[in-house]
Amino acid sequence: MKKLSLLPALMLIVALFEIIPLNGTGNFQVNIVNNTGNPAVKVYILVKGINPTTNQPAFIQFKNGSAVGTYAGVTTPDADINNPTQCLQYAYEDTFFKQSNGQSVMHLPYLNSGRIYISLNHPIKIPVVGTAPNLGFADPSPFNTSDPSYQYLYDKVEFTYLNNGQTYMNPTAVDCLSLPIKVAQNNVIYGISTARDTMMKSIGNMLSASGISAQWKRLVIKNNAGTILRVVAPGRDPNFFDPNYLNGYITALWNYYQKPTNPKVAGHALSIDCTELTSMVPGLGNYIFTGQVIGNNFVFTNANNTLTVPIGKPGSDNFFMADQGTFSADNGTVAAVIIRNLCAAWSVGLLPVADGTLLNKNYYLAQKTKNAFYNNNTLMPASEPNLPWYDLYAKAIHGVSTNIYAFAYDDAVGLDGTNASTDQHPATLTIGALGATVVP
Repeated sequence: MKKLSLLPALMLIVALFEIIPLNGTGNFQVNIVNNTGNPAVKVYILVKGINPTTNQPAFIQFKNGSAVGTYAGVTTPDADINNPTQCLQYAYEDTFFKQSNGQSVMHLPYLNSGRIYISLNHPIKIPVVGTAPNLGFADPSPFNTSDPSYQYLYDKVEFTYLNNGQTYMNPTAVDCLSLPIKVAQNNVIYGISTARDTMMKSIGNMLSASGISAQWKRLVIKNNAGTILRVVAPGRDPNFFDPNYLNGYITALWNYYQKPTNPKVAGHALSIDCTELTSMVPGLGNYIFTGQVIGNNFVFTNANNTLTVPIGKPGSDNFFMADQGTFSADNGTVAAVIIRNLCAAWSVGLLPVADGTLLNKNYYLAQKTKNAFYNNNTLMPASEPNLPWYDLYAKAIHGVSTNIYAFAYDDAVGLDGTNASTDQHPATLTIGALGATVVP
């Protein structure tokens, strides 16, 4: 009797392994689509984050040609942070993940604070820093001209993959924007689909328009050859934006809400809805906080006077950074919710608001529907030369896409790019067309 060969069956199993998603316990499928339109440009992928089991930083490695990622923990810092070596072995060309059906697929393990870095022509450089066992990553700085990745074109997608199968993923331009990346998962699409040269032209035109402060066009960073490397967020580095830009606005805002010395005059007041804290901060009785400025503090008190929260006068960068100086507060506190609303309302041009307005998500969404975002506020005299008094960087990016973070609290106003789903639904990252971009 002739013995049957097992080879065809094995080949079928391998083929099925390639094309059938491995979704399930600890396996999140992420597809990579290279739509750059330039076959001469290499696309590199690097994944890093926090191993939820050890709570330690880890790169994600793919061994022996496998598309199933595993943790590669770090045990020593890089000897030379300007020439890191560990990260390079975990940067893979997108062709590494290509299956026989032509699709590029990777399968990720559980990961907290995960980032998928995408870079062109050069692997991104992420040094391991610190002293064991307290090691960490020095993520690339879009502002530091001496950063080893400064001259590269790179961008990132943030995600968290929990051990209950829940996934959270969002494209982000909170720090900078360099590449058009689209994220699709479970019939929801976020990010940017516009070609890179068109995207950069649109943003650049808005940041350099007449009638606004010249500070904004400084956010567009080019290399010596004239290629736009990235557009960086304001308020993070004095070399790219005036650190005192909002000082006049802040003074005018504090004056607007100043409590009158005459008790017969009510003055302007600001009310903020903190009812989301009912279970986290129990026992207050009332969670609507109303504030006026007393001295240098914006003092908020709830209706039944069970809690008073003073917020000190901030600096310009406190508004842009959203969690610095007097605007720093622990999560899950009344102060944090108040600060989030102050920053969110300012970012879209809605601070100050008309008397009687209650700041909450419903208010922002209603204003979004009315196309009321990103207009110069008419409730205060605009005597300062530094206009506009909102985040023009965020407006410029949202002019390209309203489904990407451009400011830390964009989720509060309904302009974020967070996609929440489960690992039963693969995510697809598409790197968009480069157009006429000359890639260094």
